[in-house]
Amino acid sequence: ANELGINITDLIIGESAKLDIYSYVPAGEGIVLERKQEYEYRHLAYLFKDKKIEPFYVTVEPSDIYAATNKKTHAGHEFNYILEGCMTLFIGEESIYLSEGDAIYFNSIYPHAMQAENGKPCKFLAVIAK
Repeated sequence: ANELGINITDLIIGESAKLDIYSYVPAGEGIVLERKQEYEYRHLAYLFKDKKIEPFYVTVEPSDIYAATNKKTHAGHEFNYILEGCMTLFIGEESIYLSEGDAIYFNSIYPHAMQAENGKPCKFLAVIAK
């Protein structure tokens, strides 16, 4: 979406978001984005237009793929709050172990990736600010 200069909602559902007062998404719903096999992103405000942030409910599944070698970047800042499980966040040359209740805010122009730990999925709220 960034490369094309359009909103991510336009790509996902084929039409532009129209709401501008509020957007309600019931529990367990939201538009699912699959970036990598071990990541599931559930967009929690896909119907709201002209968003300043992109909120996601993210599940990272355990994987044999070592996340530190598969980092990505994107514009803006990111905030992650761990809801369930634990993960290692690899950012730049650093690795930070996060567990339930932990929060981290970082500049997402630096290469980063997440890896679930202890053989269990990690679920967290990710908020990406543009």
